[in-house]
Amino acid sequence: MNVIADDEKDQIPRRYDLDWLRVLVFALLILYHVGMMYVSWIWHIKSEHRSLVLESVMTFVNQWRLPLLFLISGIATSIILRKMRTGLFAWSRLKRLLLPLIFAVIFLIPPQSYYELLFKGELEPGYLVFWSRYLSFDQSFSIVIPTWNHLWYLMYLLVFSFVLIVLLKPLRSQALNNALSVFFRSHPRLKLLLVPPLLLAVYGWFLRPYFPQTLDLVNDWYNLAFYFTVFLFGFLISDKHEVWQVIDSARGLALLMGVVMAAVLLTLYNLYFSQLDSLGLRLIYAAAAFNLWAWMLAILGYGHRFLNRKSKTLSYATEAVYPYYILHQTIIVVFGYWAIQWGLGGGMESLLIILVTFGGCAVLHEFFIRRIKVIRPLFGLKNS
Repeated sequence: MNVIADDEKDQIPRRYDLDWLRVLVFALLILYHVGMMYVSWIWHIKSEHRSLVLESVMTFVNQWRLPLLFLISGIATSIILRKMRTGLFAWSRLKRLLLPLIFAVIFLIPPQSYYELLFKGELEPGYLVFWSRYLSFDQSFSIVIPTWNHLWYLMYLLVFSFVLIVLLKPLRSQALNNALSVFFRSHPRLKLLLVPPLLLAVYGWFLRPYFPQTLDLVNDWYNLAFYFTVFLFGFLISDKHEVWQVIDSARGLALLMGVVMAAVLLTLYNLYFSQLDSLGLRLIYAAAAFNLWAWMLAILGYGHRFLNRKSKTLSYATEAVYPYYILHQTIIVVFGYWAIQWGLGGGMESLLIILVTFGGCAVLHEFFIRRIKVIRPLFGLKNS
C-alpha cells in the first residue's frame, strides 16, 4: 500500500523490494479477512463452515504480517522525510491518511456495521435508518459506532508519524548513528536476531496480559508500544547500508529460526493454549516476539535479494493497493452476508467471496477511483 511512499524524484534509490512486499502483505490481508469468516475467532459475520487447518495458518501469518507492514511504513517515512520539510510532511500525512479515514468512516464502513448487526439479529432491514443512527453515535448496539474497523492502521500510522516529527532531531543525530555503527561492529547477525526482539518480548511480558487488543487508540497500550517500536526500527534502518548487509547475510539463519519457533509455538497453541496459566501465557507472548522478528528478517532479506526490481505490474499495484485496502472489507462483509445464505460448500463459498472481493476492488479502482480526479484524494491517491 503506497500510504506513505510518495514518488517525488530525488537521488535516493527506489526500493522496489519494499514496494513488492507492501503489495503482497496487503493482498495477504484481503485473504486473511476472508479467512476470518471460517475460524473460531470473533468477526463481523461468520460462515457455518470452519477449518482448523486454516486457523493454524492464520495464527502463523498473524505473527508477522502487521509488524512487517509497520516496519516497512517506518522505512518509507524515513525516505519521505529526507525529501521534504517536516511541515509539508505533516500536511501530506493529513491528506493521505486522515482524509481517506474520515471519508471511509462516514460512507464506506457503515455497511459493515449494518450487515454485522443484521447477522446478529440486532437490527431490522433498512439501511438509511441505520445510517442516521450510526452518524448520531447511537450506542444501543453490541458494537461501537461509528467505527474505523479495519482502517485503524491509518490512524495509528498518522499518530506515529506525528510523534516521529517530535523525535526527529535526536533520531537523526550523529550520536545515535555512531551508536548503531558500534552496535553492529561485532557479531552483527547474532545481535540483529536476538537484541531487538528482547524489547518486544518485554512488551509481551509486561503489557500484553493487561492491555488486550482494542484497536481504539485510547486503551490499546500494548499495540501502541509494540507497533511504534517496530515502526521506529524501520525508520532507523532505512538508510543504514551496513544493517541491510547484515539482514541479507542473516536471512537463512532467520528463516531457520522462524521455522523452528513457529513449529513449537503452533504446537503449544493447538495443544495447550487453553490450559496455560498467567506465567505460561507470558512466556508464550515473549517467545512470540522472537518468532515474528525472525520471520520479518527472513522476509526482508529474501525480498531484498529477489524482489528489488522494477516492473509495470508493480507500478500499477503500488497505486492500487491503497484503494483495495480501503474497499476490501466492506465488500467481504456485504457480499459475504448474502453468500453464506446460499448453502454452498465451504470451498466454493470462500472462493466466490475472494473472487468478488478482488474483482470488486479492481473494477472500482480502475474505472472510478483512479480516473475521477475529485475521488482520488478520498482513497489516498494524488490528483495528478
